[in-house]
Amino acid sequence: MLYAPPVIRRCQIVTAAVVLAVHPACGDDGEATSERDPVADADDDQPDAGFGPALRSDDDPIRALTVLRRPHAEVRERIGPHALTATTTLSLVPTRPPPDNPDVDSPVPPKQEIADQVALRWETPDESGPRFALEQHNDKERGRSIVVADGRLHARLEHRPWTVHALESEVYELWLDDAWRTGHDALEFLLPGASVTTQAAPGEGWNGGEAVRITLARGEGVLPPGRAEGWRGKVAFSALSGTLLVDVSTGAWLTLDAEATYTVSGGAGGPLTGQFEVHGRLAPSLPKAPQVATPKDAVALPERHRYEDERKRLLDGLAAP
Repeated sequence: MLYAPPVIRRCQIVTAAVVLAVHPACGDDGEATSERDPVADADDDQPDAGFGPALRSDDDPIRALTVLRRPHAEVRERIGPHALTATTTLSLVPTRPPPDNPDVDSPVPPKQEIADQVALRWETPDESGPRFALEQHNDKERGRSIVVADGRLHARLEHRPWTVHALESEVYELWLDDAWRTGHDALEFLLPGASVTTQAAPGEGWNGGEAVRITLARGEGVLPPGRAEGWRGKVAFSALSGTLLVDVSTGAWLTLDAEATYTVSGGAGGPLTGQFEVHGRLAPSLPKAPQVATPKDAVALPERHRYEDERKRLLDGLAAP
């Protein structure tokens, strides 16, 4: 199993999500759970960002996590059209070299590496609905391209043709949240091993407004609520640095640069050493963000008749509904 923070797991399961274009997308945020998230719950006691600063320079890291966890739909109401790009790389290798001749059925963890790229352009919605383009790809030849415009959803798996169908649900919000929470996921993963300092950054916010710069360095950090369980509780950081710039009025993260070296104990075959690096940008426009242009060669998504429609057609109204 690859011990990877949520921020880099999107494209590892992206293929199935695009095939089922109108079904739940990849990423932890789309999974159903019966337990409430303690970080999300913490926001219940906070004033709405529309009536004051979403984040202050003297707020603690848990409050920053709460702000960064807000859904894309809420933040885009405040910032309007925007573009986002993020690249993440991670490698995980056994701390001890595997034996030349391992025992039969003994675990031999392989070296694992992945590089993930996300790019989003959100435009002002029109009378047909949302308008955006989203690209998510990794270096394992897996990924998806999405264009939503004119009430239609265009989707393409890596190395496959474009398909198109009517926009029948709001499942795209899961995909947007998945891309948007890059800043949250990185901060959540690094916090337990980071000392955190915050300072005001006048004029560096959205459209020249106020911002808060969060600086991370290796040290004694805080443990986000509910994050002691599982493999994260076995992570020990040996190197860590990063900066995260957050807009004060909207709570949008604007720049993200972080890297870390860590070990994970208790894995199959012994401890593992990990390398993590992430870089992200949010701005009104970015040259590497995709254009919202519908592909001309898209074909209709194949589908079969629904049973009820087929039944009515074959019986021609002879049977009661």
